[in-house]
Order: sequence, then C-alpha cells, then structure tokens
Amino acid sequence: MLPRDVISSGALILRPPAEGDAEAVVKMCDDPVTARFMPLLPQPYEMDDALGYVRRSAAVWEGGGAQFAITEGGRFAGLVWLSAPDHWGVSGAGFMVAPWARGRGVASTAARAVTDWALDHGVRRVELQAEVENVASLRGRVPGGVPRGGAAAGGQAAARRALRRLCGVRQAPGGGGAGGGAVPASAGGRGAGRRGGAADADGAR
Repeated sequence: MLPRDVISSGALILRPPAEGDAEAVVKMCDDPVTARFMPLLPQPYEMDDALGYVRRSAAVWEGGGAQFAITEGGRFAGLVWLSAPDHWGVSGAGFMVAPWARGRGVASTAARAVTDWALDHGVRRVELQAEVENVASLRGRVPGGVPRGGAAAGGQAAARRALRRLCGVRQAPGGGGAGGGAVPASAGGRGAGRRGGAADADGAR
C-alpha cells in the first residue's frame, strides 16, 4: 500500500484531495479542453461529481492506489493519480491540469514528482498514457523522465471514435514486466477503466 504522503517538487505541492478542492475541480472539469481529452467526464460537471471524487479518494488509497491534488503557491492546479500496482508491480498514471495553471511546466513537474515517489515506494514500473492529439500533454511527460513509447490503438465508447494513445514508461532499475491496472476513477467516478489519461492541454487549442 502506498503511503498517504505530501510531495514537494519545486513550486508544486502534491497532497491528497480535500473537499475544499471541489469548486476548483468543477471549474477544471467544465473546461472544454479538459472535456475534449477526458470524454468520460460527466458533462456538465457539477459540485456533486467533484465532492464524490474527493470523498472516494480515501478508498483509492486504501486499495493501494494514490490520488493527489496538485497545488502551486497554495492554489489548486490539477490532479494526478496512480492505480494500485498489479502483481508485476506496474501502476498506471494520469493527470489533469487546470486551465489557469497551464503553460508553466506543471504537467512535467508533477509527472516527474509522482513517478519518482512511486518508484521510491516499491512500484517497479509506471505507465502514463495520453491521447496523441494532446501534444502538449505528451511534451510534458518527456521532460519528466518518461521516454516516448509506442502508439497503441485504443477506443472510447463514450466518445464514439477511435483514439490513438502514446504510452510513456518509467521503471525502477532492473524493473521489468508489462501490464497495468485500471486508473482510479476520473473525477466524478465515471471514467473507471481508463489506464492513464491526461488533460494537460498547454497550448493545445
């Protein structure tokens, strides 16, 4: 089980979500760019969705995964999450960056921080995925130490269209194996079953 820590990285603090984050989560998830790259989010996204997400985060931690609110200078800047490692020690990861926090390297800093933290706590491999169309999100992952992986075919029934994904991987020295579990439900809980995913749309308009 991963410890319920607070992670500091540069100007960012990653901490477990709190009910006080709910209003900012609503604004982030109602953003059209977020909705484009996270098509399973409820639309419109309401306060009950955000509160439900925050309240379920305790169960995610208890189940071996992790959910963090990203803050910058004390202000909510996004979310980052990890699935519980599977029997190979592989964890899936994803994140969303709020519209007001884009363009400042929040995605790459958060990706580096949470993957370093996970590998330090026994996870053997972290897999991050993003839609290929979300170029800014993909750029954010590479500076975080996540090498580019191969594009994999994927689908989103809710979006009714085929999507291609680029998978980035980081693993502990000597780590191996493949696979990955389902990422904890996206905000609102209706995104369960997605592995990874991101809506850091710096520059993606």
